Amino acid sequence: MKVIWANRSEWKKPGPIVYIGLLNALSFAQLDYETHYFISEGTPSNTSEDLENFYGVTPHPGLNIHRIAKGSKLSEIPARKIYRQAIAFCKKELAAGESVLFLTRELGLLALLARLQRSYPTTLRTIYEAHDFHADFSERDLKIKFTDHRKRLTERLFLPQLSALLCITPPQEKCYRRVFPDMNIMTHILGCLERLKSTEEEIEQRRLKRTVVYVGLLQRYKGVHDLLGQADFFHQHNLKLHLLGGKQEQIDKLKKKLPANSPIHFFPSMPPSKLHQHLENHASIGIVPLQNSFYNRALTCPVKALDSLSHHLPVIATDLPTTRAVVGDAGIYLSPEQPTQFPHAARELLDDPKQYLELSLNAAKRSEELSWKHRAQMILNSGCQ
Repeated sequence: MKVIWANRSEWKKPGPIVYIGLLNALSFAQLDYETHYFISEGTPSNTSEDLENFYGVTPHPGLNIHRIAKGSKLSEIPARKIYRQAIAFCKKELAAGESVLFLTRELGLLALLARLQRSYPTTLRTIYEAHDFHADFSERDLKIKFTDHRKRLTERLFLPQLSALLCITPPQEKCYRRVFPDMNIMTHILGCLERLKSTEEEIEQRRLKRTVVYVGLLQRYKGVHDLLGQADFFHQHNLKLHLLGGKQEQIDKLKKKLPANSPIHFFPSMPPSKLHQHLENHASIGIVPLQNSFYNRALTCPVKALDSLSHHLPVIATDLPTTRAVVGDAGIYLSPEQPTQFPHAARELLDDPKQYLELSLNAAKRSEELSWKHRAQMILNSGCQ
């Protein structure tokens, strides 16, 4: 069997979308399945060097990356060209008698995959990895736009025609099961990087750094502004806060609101390789201060929490069904009604070596449970081989 993963975003695009897709594809290659990752070319570069230097992963002989160059403006939009070439490659393999597992998170591919699935009902397996929920708007707390109705219709029409729907958190699965009770739906949380287990001495050294790390957008709905208001508390208790993400112009505006010699430090969006190096060198605790919204309660699988778990860091998170599902026993959970308590919880944890060690060991265990390779194997075990 061969595996295909298709993503319309550009290679080396900032943020987690391309990186998570790459790790998804790589996980199947590591299980010795020939895997093909289709992606927009982005700025021309050396793909092997990008894997090591930008993404921080070792090239794998079983992973084939197809960077699709943009056509002319008069020919077709970039996403459609990626879809067309991925589908053409899939058809070629199927016609040659090969079985194929085709995965994507792209709504724009659903109609094409549904049609292809009907043509190859036994040798093709198609899976849509959902990162949202469009099939029903009854619980949505954001304004519904015209494009949302198109997405709703797309999910309603084509998802039941695929082999399976892959959810990334249990609360998301519950949403989809209400709409598609007879569909093959599975849940596998996004993965963690595999790392060597830390010694107790290394864990203690991390605790002594007393550095809380937030990874992600610098938007109010992510809870960042509540943290900025606690600069004095961080300073009084010898704590540092590193905010990793955002654009330089955002950072410049936020810095103006902080006192001189603030213990809060900003780092613009960086490649995954540098992000993980920063966590390895500086972090004591990962923080996930999500606000209480439908998306955060039911749909998100916070990559920032997975990054922290990958480095065996305790996590302090808003108490939501999604964060508990991801972090498990490696976390401390705070009410979404008390966003200012995050620095207090960090100080208490860093002042308690015994609890810090316990949560760090729990984080290492949780990271192993959520490894990318294990996730890929679980997908294959769910009737998709």
